Amino acid sequence: MTIDTLNERIKELSPTEYNSIIIDNASAIKRHTYCFITASSQHVDYRTQRLTAAIDEATAEEIKAINGGESPYSPIAQALIERMKEAPKYSAESFLSGAKKKFSELMNGGRTVDHGDLKLKTKDGRLTAQQPAWAIKAECGVAECAACNGRGIVETTDGEGMPTEKICPQCNGRRLVGTLSYFIPTVSNKNADIIRCAEGEIENLRFSAKEGKLTLDDSEWSIEHTHLHRIATHNNGIDEEEIPEEVEPYMEALNDKLGEENALTDMEFTTLPCYTFSYRNVLTSQLSKGVYIDYKDKPVVLFDLNSTGKRLFDGMRNRIKTVGRFFGGIGKTDSYKDGEDLRRTLRLMIAIVVADGTVSEDEKRALTLSIRNVERFTDKEKEALIGLLGNSDASFLNDEDYRFHSRENAEECLLRMQEIATADGTVQEAERDIIERLKFKY
Repeated sequence: MTIDTLNERIKELSPTEYNSIIIDNASAIKRHTYCFITASSQHVDYRTQRLTAAIDEATAEEIKAINGGESPYSPIAQALIERMKEAPKYSAESFLSGAKKKFSELMNGGRTVDHGDLKLKTKDGRLTAQQPAWAIKAECGVAECAACNGRGIVETTDGEGMPTEKICPQCNGRRLVGTLSYFIPTVSNKNADIIRCAEGEIENLRFSAKEGKLTLDDSEWSIEHTHLHRIATHNNGIDEEEIPEEVEPYMEALNDKLGEENALTDMEFTTLPCYTFSYRNVLTSQLSKGVYIDYKDKPVVLFDLNSTGKRLFDGMRNRIKTVGRFFGGIGKTDSYKDGEDLRRTLRLMIAIVVADGTVSEDEKRALTLSIRNVERFTDKEKEALIGLLGNSDASFLNDEDYRFHSRENAEECLLRMQEIATADGTVQEAERDIIERLKFKY
């Protein structure tokens, strides 16, 4: 973006403001790139469960078969877990050594899993909510019941002191004890939306993540993400991409919202270039900043409203607004083809405004901007009209100001003067005299 290009675009978008400002060529135009990111992340939690129970031969064979393969984890059937839950419980105190028991209790609170050791269930490239169970090989095994030495019965004595046998109360006569340590991955989803600009923030630029809307002053855009990116920390046959340079500066902020240790993050983003520039107000010489945005072929320019003509119009009396609207549109239609009649109209309208001697400095500035926007006159002719605003009454008018070449132009001027005179609710005598004099002529 160059100074010349910016000038042309401001002139097209905001001709009124363009005529009241001067772009400061000494200040460089600065580009600010906003990044809009919408991300959805899947997290996987691995909470270990451990079952120790007296088991039959068939169940023992299934547990022994778990130790195949190189991975530390092995997929297991849900039916095996259900059988272990229904089997007679076995006291871990009599089965596990102190060290193994402590290790198992520690791991029972959760574990860190190397994603490369698992093959999780997916659909359409995303993890499904229902996942298979995985046995932890090092913590699964089968042993003889320690209470009965694997016999299923224990010796005791009856009331008379005679030796007798009964079913082992620990293993319920099953002789074998199995331990199944496993986890079922729990998949949860999180969403996050952020808007960031590495070069700093631009005031008045607002983003609604919920509605997907970007607003700046009175302009509004629907954000359409143009890039899809996938970060797969869980290497599960899902294509993993390098983090694009546009969003890399914002990944820390994104992870703060999503959380760490994600299994999968889908991220959509788009970038929005904004250009800030400095300018001076031709009336006050105050240096201010503006911003230009062109998104989806919908350009907009926003000025610092504390120092431009747009601000000067705020709070102005209705009659001045009427003048401003008329001046802004005059010369853009087929009306007033006669330049002299146009000049007469403007002089008479200015006369109505200053007739009661109550024009404020803000109103004079506003009218100055309006007159400068009339394209039909030279700068010298505009300055002559602006000079009339310094009068305290309408004594500058002469007979020539009432001699229109066209009755149609005279009637149009009369209508405008009446609008101005009545806009503030009252018609002053000085205003009425000007209107009546033009009426008498036509």
